[in-house]
Amino acid sequence: MVVLWFLLIGLPGATAELPLSQATQSCLKCHESMSPNLVESWRKSSHAQHGIGCFECHQANASDPDAIPDHNGHIISTLVTPNDCGRCHAEQAASFARSRHATTALRMRQPDGQAFDGTKPEVFLGGVMQGMASFLNGCESCHGSQVAIDPETRLPLSRTYPNHGIGRINPDGSVGACSACHQRHEFRIASTRQPGVCGRCHLGPDHPQLEIWKESKHGLTFHTTNDLVDLNRRPLLLGRHPVVVPTCATCHLGGTIGGTAQTHDPGTRLSWRTGLEVSSRTTDWSDKRLAMFNVCANCHSMNLIISHYEHLDKAIALYNKKFAEPAREILDRLRQAGKLDPAPFNEKIELIWLSLWHHEGRRARMGAAMMGPDYVQWQGFYQVALRFYFEFLPEAERLSPGITAEIAARPEHRWLTEIGGTKEEAEAAIQRSIRFWLESQPPDPGSGQPDDGASATMETAPAISTPATEKSH
Repeated sequence: MVVLWFLLIGLPGATAELPLSQATQSCLKCHESMSPNLVESWRKSSHAQHGIGCFECHQANASDPDAIPDHNGHIISTLVTPNDCGRCHAEQAASFARSRHATTALRMRQPDGQAFDGTKPEVFLGGVMQGMASFLNGCESCHGSQVAIDPETRLPLSRTYPNHGIGRINPDGSVGACSACHQRHEFRIASTRQPGVCGRCHLGPDHPQLEIWKESKHGLTFHTTNDLVDLNRRPLLLGRHPVVVPTCATCHLGGTIGGTAQTHDPGTRLSWRTGLEVSSRTTDWSDKRLAMFNVCANCHSMNLIISHYEHLDKAIALYNKKFAEPAREILDRLRQAGKLDPAPFNEKIELIWLSLWHHEGRRARMGAAMMGPDYVQWQGFYQVALRFYFEFLPEAERLSPGITAEIAARPEHRWLTEIGGTKEEAEAAIQRSIRFWLESQPPDPGSGQPDDGASATMETAPAISTPATEKSH
C-alpha cells in the first residue's frame, strides 16, 4: 500500500482515490461531527485522494514524549512535526532542516537550548520590557515556541501551544512546523505559494519584505496577472510554465527549467545577511548569488541582473560604512570607557542603536535587495540618517563629550558641520558625501572568511550553472 501511495503521488494528474486505513476511518466517525470543517478541508486534499488520513500523520509510538497512549484504541500525538512529515517527504524535511527557518526558536535561546538569551532583542523587548504574554503571542508566533507536554493529559501546555512558528521546538526533538507555511489538513500548494503566507511573519517595521514586494515591479505585476498562473501546478517551473511574475516562492524556493531545483531552504540563494547590525556575506555567498542569477535570468537580461546586484552591494556598503560601523565603534568605546552598564537594552543610546539597525537599517537594505524605492529612501536611509545624526551622535556626546569628533570629521560626515558655511563650502561638502557612495565597495576579499568576501566582478557576468539541492515537485 505504501509503495502504491508513492507511485500515485509521483504521477502528474493522478486522481485515483485509495481506500482509507481502518484507523483513519475510526477517526472520521467522531471528527466528522466534532470538527466537520477540519474533515472537509482534509477531504479536498491530495492526501485524502491517496488514502493518507488522520492516523497516517498523527500516529505515534508509545515511547514518544508527546504520545497519547490510548485515544479510542490508538496511540497518537496532537502535534505533527517535521519528523512525522519526513516519513514521506524526506527530501523536503532535510532541506528545511538546513535552513535558518528551522532554528529561529533555538536562536532566541542560550546554548543549552532551554533558558532564553536576554541579549537577543526579541527576547529582551518582548519578554522583559513588554512582558511574556506579548512574547508568546507575538515573537513566538513566528519564531516558534518550545512545546511542553502536560504529563497527565499528554497534551501540549497552553503556555507553549497552540504555536505554528516556523522554528518551533518539538517534544520529539525536531525543530520546525510545516504548518507555518502549509495550511494543515488541506495542504493546497496554491495557498503556500501565495505571498501572504510568507507575509504572515515577513512584514512590519523590522522586516517588511511583503510590503516591499508589493511596491516593487514584481508585486505590482503579480496583482494584475496572477489569474494567468495555476499556482497548484506540480511542478511549476520558471521557463516551462506560464509563471508571469515571481512571488516569494518563485525566486526563493521554486525550480527552473534550467535545472535550479526547488528547495525548502530560502537561504540557498541569499548572498547578504541583511538583518544583522552590520551586514555580512553569507557562507558560500558567491554560489548562492549564482543560484539566484539562474532564477533571475529566466525573466531578465544579464546586464540588468548584474546592475541590480551592483546597486545592492553599494547600498549595503553605504549602510555598513557610513552608519552601522561608526555607530558600533562609538558604542564599543563607550562600553570600554565604562559609560554603559552590561545590560543590553536599558539605556537610551542602546535603544537608538537598536532602532537604527533593527528597523530603519533593515528596511533600507531589504528595500534595495527587493527593489522597493520607498523602503530604501524615506522609510530606510532617510530614517537611518535622522537617527544617526540627530539622535545617536548627540546622545553619545552627552555620555562622553568629544567621543564623536573623529568620526564626524570624516569626509562623508563633514557636511553636518560644513554645510552651514558659504555656498561654496556647502557644495563641496555635498559633493564629498556623494563621492563616498560612488566609491563605496563591499569589504575586500582577502581574509579568506566567507563573510568578508566582496562581490563578484560586476563588469563581467558569471557563467550560468544549474545548482540543485532538491527535486522539483
